[in-house]
Amino acid sequence: MLTEAVRSLVGLGKKAARRAQGRLASIGGKKTAAKGLENFYSNMLSFSDVLDKGSDGPDGIYSGSLAAGCIGEADMICAHRFNILGRGHMYLGDKISWNTDHNSGYVWKNEYFKCIRTVDLMNAADVKVPWELSRFHHLITLGKAWYLTRDKKYSNEFTEQLTDWIKNNPAGFSVNWTSVMEAAIRSVNWIAGSHFFRGAFANDPGFLSTFNMSLYEHGAFIERHCRYQCRNKNNHYVAHFAGLIWLGLYFANAGSRAGSAARRWLGKGLNGFERQMRSQVFEEGSHKELSTYYHKFVTEVFLLTALICRRNGVKLSDRFTGRLEKMCGLILKLVKPDGFCPLIGDSDDGRFLVFSSYFHRTPRDFRHVLAPAAGYFGREDLLRAAAPMIEDVFWTSDKFPHDPEDSTAAVSAPSAAADAFCGFGLYLFRDHDLYVLIRCGRFADRGLTGHVHNDQLSFVMSACGFDFFVDPGTYVYSADRGMRELFRSTRSHNTLFIEGAEQNESVRDELFLIKEKTFSRCLKFSQERFSGAHTGYRREYGLIHRRSVDFSRSGVTIRDVLSGDSLKPFRADLGFMLDPQVEVAGTPSGFILKNGKVRLHMRIRPRHPVRQMEGVVSESYGTLRKTTRIVIEDIRPNEPVITHIGVLRY
Repeated sequence: MLTEAVRSLVGLGKKAARRAQGRLASIGGKKTAAKGLENFYSNMLSFSDVLDKGSDGPDGIYSGSLAAGCIGEADMICAHRFNILGRGHMYLGDKISWNTDHNSGYVWKNEYFKCIRTVDLMNAADVKVPWELSRFHHLITLGKAWYLTRDKKYSNEFTEQLTDWIKNNPAGFSVNWTSVMEAAIRSVNWIAGSHFFRGAFANDPGFLSTFNMSLYEHGAFIERHCRYQCRNKNNHYVAHFAGLIWLGLYFANAGSRAGSAARRWLGKGLNGFERQMRSQVFEEGSHKELSTYYHKFVTEVFLLTALICRRNGVKLSDRFTGRLEKMCGLILKLVKPDGFCPLIGDSDDGRFLVFSSYFHRTPRDFRHVLAPAAGYFGREDLLRAAAPMIEDVFWTSDKFPHDPEDSTAAVSAPSAAADAFCGFGLYLFRDHDLYVLIRCGRFADRGLTGHVHNDQLSFVMSACGFDFFVDPGTYVYSADRGMRELFRSTRSHNTLFIEGAEQNESVRDELFLIKEKTFSRCLKFSQERFSGAHTGYRREYGLIHRRSVDFSRSGVTIRDVLSGDSLKPFRADLGFMLDPQVEVAGTPSGFILKNGKVRLHMRIRPRHPVRQMEGVVSESYGTLRKTTRIVIEDIRPNEPVITHIGVLRY
């Protein structure tokens, strides 16, 4: 019967359908334990204990504008408006098409998942759009609204969307099955979202059976294919194991077949977690993909899953927990007083779970990870930093602020700090007024992890809470090949570039691979000074770029030099990408840069031709903003260029 259903949906012949069905045999029988959901509720204490906090429960937290905002967002979801990859309120019509890139209109036909081409550089389709929609990050928002109001329209919307998705995405036969990570994240969001609807489905055993069967299929699919898709162990692989852990806990008390599978999934997931923490995370706590956003994402996956494990009496090793705490501590150090973190390397706005602000979350705000970290590690510094994320703190922490209106706290900046994260290749200077972050480090896995940019010796800088020199971001992955290359290029970062060359070699038709040539190294790092070098131009031009940054309370002084004897003619420039809010005014000695009430004086020695050019930055996936680039031209070998950036007090 199932083979016939698959044939009708994907147009396979009988023999082909049987072969495909055989590949999916590990999904198991038609029956799973009907009590899977009920049993999981009794185990999933990380949510249920919060629901029963009495006077400090949702009625106490969700008051006034916070409750209205939550219900308003749920109403928009019921109207089929979604926030997909940070693009705001996207209306998808009365009938949701789950397999469509709603930006380009491209539709993927239902086929066996290994036959589906997710990336085609000849069209503008972005597979991340249907993947993001099918992660179902919006379910928790629906669940919160139902819990607060008990209005059946929210539970009905939940059942209708999931029933429709399951019908139109048979296991292994749609674009939404082409990534095992997506199946894992979707499973987690289904489980977490459904928990808010406790009791809402008591009179709908048909939906519960369909829901549980699909979740079981997800678990079997992840188990069978998780290694196949992750030859390079990265954030995807971590998500695979997280999905197995959540599903293993979900079906822990189910019947013989599902229960046996659940125990196996849980064991594999826990073993995988331990191994990947050791292999993917450096001793200092940084993630090997060398992207601040992917570091945050992997931390979120590890942390929320560890929290679920703890609440269910499942122990992770002290080594795992210790390194996880370092991952959270690194985020605490990197975030600026406004809670934002520079987006070094790739960023795609991806999340594991979304507990708050479904429509208004900001990708650069990393404090939602500090919220569960505060409860998990019992650290007051993390709690203070996460305080503005009141909902995230509430749903994930044993401790939470008792004043829901007190959401204005900021991350406290140290009086003075200089931190080196050598595994990542990040060097940080900060005090009460200045924040300077420098990129200089070797690639992990020779660049195969896929999310690095040509950003060696680049820097970002903020002054008195305002951004001035910024990383450009990412924009998109597969939808626009030219823009993909532009945003990860050397010339888009705050460093020296040679016209027509890149620091490291991009691989033709590879959107996630850069071959390392720079082999960057830090030469000196102290409270007042950084110096480093890279060899990205040595093979072709015989030149090495060296940069030093001297840090003081009044500003920074940057010294750049191309050392060596040039092998052939070249043109080298120094580029500086400004925040879109920065106003630029020329002076006889350089530039005055103004953002808000803060002004910087930028001076260049010796005198060089300087141009103001139009640039673009992407503050979230798929968005563009015009900005200004300052370009210092005609950099010659062995002739240092000194750029002083000083703060003008106000």
